[in-house]
This record gives sequence, C-alpha cells and structure tokens, in this order.
Amino acid sequence: MTDTAKISAVILTVDGGRALLECLGSLNAVATPGFGVIVARNGAYDSELEAAVRTASGHVEAVLFNGDNIGFASGCNAGIRKALEDGADWVLLLNDDTAAAPDFLEKLLAEAEKRPEAGMLGPRIFYFSEKEKIWFSGAKFDGETCAFVFPGADRAEEEYGHTEPEEADFITGCALLVKREVVEKVGPLDERFFLYWEDADWGLRARAAGYKCLVAPAAKIWHKVSVSSGGADSPLKAYHKTFGHLLFCDIHAPAVKKKVLYGCMKDIAWLLLRSRGQGRFRKAWAYALAVFDHYTRKKARPRPRLL
Repeated sequence: MTDTAKISAVILTVDGGRALLECLGSLNAVATPGFGVIVARNGAYDSELEAAVRTASGHVEAVLFNGDNIGFASGCNAGIRKALEDGADWVLLLNDDTAAAPDFLEKLLAEAEKRPEAGMLGPRIFYFSEKEKIWFSGAKFDGETCAFVFPGADRAEEEYGHTEPEEADFITGCALLVKREVVEKVGPLDERFFLYWEDADWGLRARAAGYKCLVAPAAKIWHKVSVSSGGADSPLKAYHKTFGHLLFCDIHAPAVKKKVLYGCMKDIAWLLLRSRGQGRFRKAWAYALAVFDHYTRKKARPRPRLL
C-alpha cells in the first residue's frame, strides 16, 4: 500500500551548486510519510557540499560521492542501489535543477494506488522560467523514425488541457517514480548511455515487461531546462544526444538506423556549408565525433575535447 511505502528520491548532481540546494529546499514542503532523499554526486568527496546538502533539507538520508563524472545512468544507478538496499518500495529520480509542488508526490502515489499496473509514473513538468508552459507531459514512440512525439510540449497548460492521467511510452528521468519490482524485473538504467536516451530505453523496457508508464497532470514540478548540460543547444548536448540516439536505434529500432544516420550527416553538412550560426563548427564536430565514437570506441566520452 502506498500509504505505508518507503519512497527514496535520488537526486544526481555534478557541480552541487545553488540549483541543487534550491531543489532540496522545495522538497522540504513534501509531507508524504516514508519520504527520504539520497543525493548522489558525480565527483570527488566534498565535506562542505555534504554539510550544505544536509542543511538544505531534513529529508536527506544519504549523500553519495561517485568519485568522477560517470554519467547520468551510472550516477543514478548508484543512488538506486542504495535506495533498494535501504528498503525503498518506490524510487524517485529527480533532476537537481527542478522545483517541486508540495503535493506532487502525494498526487503521484494516489494515481499509483488507482493503477497498480503503472510501474513508472511522472508529473507534468513545466518550464521554470514560464510557469504555465509545459516542458513534458508524456511521449509517444515512432518506430518508423526512431523518435518521440511529445504531446503538450511547449504549450500552455490551459491550452493543452488533458487533465486526466495519460499513458506514455516513457517517463523522463527529470522526474520519474519507479516501482521497486520494475527495477528488480527489468534492471536499472542501461549504463551504456552516458547522458540522454537512458530514460526512454528504460520506459520501453518496462512496457515490454508488461508495466504501464503514466503521466499524472495533477502532480507538478518546474524544470530549469539544460542547466547541467551547458544550455539548450550546446555542442556537449548535441554530442551526447547523437551518441545515445544511435545506441537507442541499435536496441529498439535497428531497421531505421541508416535513416537516422543519414539525418545526422545532413545536419553536419548543413552546419558546415549553409549555416551562419555562431558555434556551428563546434556543433558539427560534436555530431561527427558522436558518430565516430559510436562505431569505434562503443563508448561515449564524458566531455570531449573542444566541446
């Protein structure tokens, strides 16, 4: 039963800066019984950071230091393992650049109670800078293009409507509540993904195992988009999104991988030959390096040179 469940939030951070402390501060208003927080830092031990984290929120139960930037999937998995070892019935992945409504977890658990087949649930996520504009409210997979459609994205909530819970093909790792039995059955996040696409892969794996992914619009959080990856259109983001997309195609849509690769080559050619945008050469290099690494190294670089 959700009213007696233990829920562990896993918040991954790299720099452990102001955004993290503000996120933890917003969680102080969460009054859900059994709720605790595990902060996992992709970096070396920092006693000042640990003290600041524990001061920021009384919900903090553990602070982990992973020693290096080991990526989103690996960093989150360290927190997930700790949560399950401590007896969590539910694990909540939460970005460190979010702010949560006080009742968001209560709303998610209420939907979980009504829909026991839902193994993954997520809130409706808004832009922090535009409080009524939707950033994420579900996703639908198109196997013909190996891409996702995001209903409601970049629309005002009042305009979009859809106030009832809706099924999705995955829940974004920005805010993802997952049932313990799902992790035990389908495994944790795939650590071959360094950054991006790991949550989409997890959602499709959960659905293949018979679980539903559900977005609960009544549960709300706000996201400071792309703070940790250097901006919405950074070369670093382009590199990791491209590398992850090619790996995702290998797993879930191998028949259309050539089409995805062709699209990537077109993007590189456009950036080099036609674009006049600032930073176009660095972004073209990011795409090209991601393709090269996918086929040769089989492993993403945390922060490639020149990016």
